[in-house]
Formats: sequence, C-alpha cells, structure tokens
Amino acid sequence: MARIIGLGFQGQVMRFITAFALSFFQLGFSVDAFGVGVSRPILIEVYGDSTTLGAQTASGSTVITMESEPKQLQGLLRERFGDAVTVVNKGVGGTQAYQLLSGTDGMNRPWPEQIANSDADIVILNYALNDQLYNAKPAEGVFQGTPESYGEIMALLVQIARDQRKVVVLQEPNPTCHQPRVGNLHRFVEALRSTAKRVDVPLVAQYDFLQGIPNWKDLLSDCVHPGDQLYGIKAKQTFEVVAPIVDAIR
Repeated sequence: MARIIGLGFQGQVMRFITAFALSFFQLGFSVDAFGVGVSRPILIEVYGDSTTLGAQTASGSTVITMESEPKQLQGLLRERFGDAVTVVNKGVGGTQAYQLLSGTDGMNRPWPEQIANSDADIVILNYALNDQLYNAKPAEGVFQGTPESYGEIMALLVQIARDQRKVVVLQEPNPTCHQPRVGNLHRFVEALRSTAKRVDVPLVAQYDFLQGIPNWKDLLSDCVHPGDQLYGIKAKQTFEVVAPIVDAIR
C-alpha cells in the first residue's frame, strides 16, 4: 500500500545522502571541472522538472512546447558559438531533485551512474517547484523533503557531477501565480541560493528577475508553466551565465 514519505523518513534520506557523499569523497576525485581545451563540440544537458521539459497549458490541456527553455537556449548559444553547441533536454515532469539523485524519475539512472556515463561538458539543474509542492502538500508514495534536505541534495548532485569533471550550473525556479507572496517556494529558493554560495557554483537568477517584468503573470500559460515568450526570457537569463562557461572550455 502506498504511504506518505514524510518527516519520519528524513533520517533515511540523510543517511542515503551521506553514504553517497562519503563514497565519492573517499575516492578523491578532482573537482576542477573547467580544465583547458581547444575549440571543439560542446554538449550541455539540462535536468529538471516540467518547466525544463517545456510543459504548458493550451486550450485547457497540458502540452509540450517546441520552444522550451533548453531549445531556445541552444538557439542563443548557436548564434554566438555556431552549431558545435548542443543542448539536450533531460526534463521530466512532476519530479523532484531527490528523484534525480536516486534514479527514480522514470527516465534517468541513479545520479552517479547517470553522470558517469554522460558526455556532457556542462550540466544545468532546475528543481524546486515540485520539491516545495510536496513539502506543502504531501502525497501518497511521494518523497516529502524540506528546504534543508533539498539544499543538501542539490549540493550532492553538484559534487557528484563535478567529480566526473562536469561544469554545473544551478537555476532558480520561475515564480508561480502565487508570488510575490512570500510562501513555501521562497523558502526553497533561499535554500538553493545558500547551496550555490556554499559550494561555489554558478546560479541563474530567475525567481526575482522574472517578477520584475511588467505583467509577468500574463506570460504564464497557467499558474506554474511559462508560455513560449517567458521560456525565451528564462533562456536569455541562462544564456548570460552559460555563454562565458562555453567560451572558456571550447
């Protein structure tokens, strides 16, 4: 029978995180992900939830747009660097950071295995919307984390990817129709910002920036998912962070 994975499960989750961390730290991998290279093809993989996948609501139905943020990001990068840059969309709707780490998102293997077999030079991670959702509204059989455990999971995802010599970029989530009210999502954004600072990883500032756009809520296709124009604005924000990294490693 399905059960709510709640606060009583947090000890198990933290032990899971600690075991992952110890196994990788003890191997002594280098975390210098930039290295030095010549001009070459660059592969970027973007992992995240439905706002990475490109979900939106049209005529009352959920659809996947052809103009997702990763697709538009690729266009911007190719305008600057040419067709040698490829962005692969690894988004899975409805998922949390824990599912990427544990390999339970229905698409990807456990993160150490997934990233060890990845050819990506740059990895972008976009999680928080579902993490905060299931924290606020627990559901049967779904992991229920806290801002603190979310922050630790994001830090571990970064470390494991760096150990495989990937450059990692974190993204803040887009705001929802419930903002600017300071609520549960804000707590997870703050946790992400703290993690990015602590592990010294680039962070794409989306949450406050998008709320500064006049009538930004009109650019949402529903309460959560951007329309194509807002996905494009998000892509431009991400481009500003990723382009200098591509320039440094190409």
